Amino acid sequence: MESTGNEEQVDHESRLDTSATAYSRRRPASTDALSLTETLTCPNSLETEMNVTAEDRKEFRPVLEVLSLEPPPLGNSGLIRGPTWRTKTIGRLRFPDTTKRSLDALVTNSFTPTQLPAARHIQRFIQANPDTPLPLFLITKEIAEIYGEHGWCLIGKCGLGRITYKIACLTSTNDVTDEELVKDSSRRRIDILCGHIRDRHFEQMLFRCRLCPASYMSQDELSRHWRTHAVGEFACPTCGDILISDDV
Repeated sequence: MESTGNEEQVDHESRLDTSATAYSRRRPASTDALSLTETLTCPNSLETEMNVTAEDRKEFRPVLEVLSLEPPPLGNSGLIRGPTWRTKTIGRLRFPDTTKRSLDALVTNSFTPTQLPAARHIQRFIQANPDTPLPLFLITKEIAEIYGEHGWCLIGKCGLGRITYKIACLTSTNDVTDEELVKDSSRRRIDILCGHIRDRHFEQMLFRCRLCPASYMSQDELSRHWRTHAVGEFACPTCGDILISDDV
């Protein structure tokens, strides 16, 4: 029997549903049962991409806290002042290149190499459906860390803030309780998180990157971001980006 126009519309709307109830039906029950304190010890995709292990947390904590500061701190000879102080500071770190590349993306409010495929899917959806809320199947684990009916954005400075917060809690000398963690303002209900990701990280601003879905309010911001894309004659075997040398 052929479907009517109304049935097709209902099916389309159900697939694009961004409600917390719809998302919770798709989540494994085991993740819904975790307390907020238990989620701190579950690595999200950013921590995995940056290879942040339990042994590395104390080393990562001061670095992440410094990179999260706005504006840059004064009087610290270990930091580079100026528009690109974060990226130059990252360049001085004794971390693997893959970790530094991910940090570069976060501090320039862009997408890490692991996030790029998911970001491009979202960008294509928005271009084809400019007035439609983001469907939940596009909010992958690379883009957001989700438990139950709430989650955290992992893009750009949101992601930097999330891993900084987690590591600060895990390395604190004081016990952290669920009552304290529930006050975290970066933790959003699923439908609000979908709107945040679309409106904050995919709004098409005037200055757009030609290599990824990132866009910015000014040419200076785009120029700082552009320096995180190394362009040359060497193709990356993982993501296909063209690099200026083969030592990365």
